[in-house]
Amino acid sequence: MLARELVSEMLPSLRPEETLERAAAWMEEFRVNHLPVVRGQEFLGLVFEEDLFENNQPQAPLNSGIVPLRQIYVEGYRHTLDVLRFLAEAQVSVLPVLDEGRYVGSIVQKELLLRFASIWSFREPGGVVVLEMPARDYSVARIAHLVESQNTGIMSVYSDVNPQTGLMEMTLKFNKMDLSAVEAALLQHGYTIKASYHESPDKDDLRLRYELLMSYLSDT
Repeated sequence: MLARELVSEMLPSLRPEETLERAAAWMEEFRVNHLPVVRGQEFLGLVFEEDLFENNQPQAPLNSGIVPLRQIYVEGYRHTLDVLRFLAEAQVSVLPVLDEGRYVGSIVQKELLLRFASIWSFREPGGVVVLEMPARDYSVARIAHLVESQNTGIMSVYSDVNPQTGLMEMTLKFNKMDLSAVEAALLQHGYTIKASYHESPDKDDLRLRYELLMSYLSDT
């Protein structure tokens, strides 16, 4: 599933002429610590609750320059796991989504985790791999056989079709942290690995991303 498909239908955006007081009130009402500031479809930035409370001018507009509008967002074509990684790195409760530079909505951290944490068994240790393939090659049984041949088990599977490419995306959660052997077996049998999040001695960047993701989820 892509970022543009995860935007909240309930969360509002702020206009630049609205006041710091209005921003604080909406954050309290929607139980978030961040809100996007938008002019039409132009994303101006993300306002932080902590910045609002550091100022004693509640009637000042958001475009007055009193509070920073931070350029934190995710592109609409990004996979859900990338969204989780961005949330973990930025430590925000709301993540704006842009499509070709245009604001299309925001993803609410709590809504996303409630939707996917139980499906993907994220609270259990183990790595995640996202495969991309034509629908004709989709076979959970065949992939499970390859995985089991590497003494690894599949804890959960989530499948979806990428509307841009028409390809099937299969997100697999495993019961091991190091998936080097599993990845090698999948590649050997012609599977395309679109993304992976796990611990591997040879992939420090993936290990860091995985640790960020797991730490974020365990603290939520």
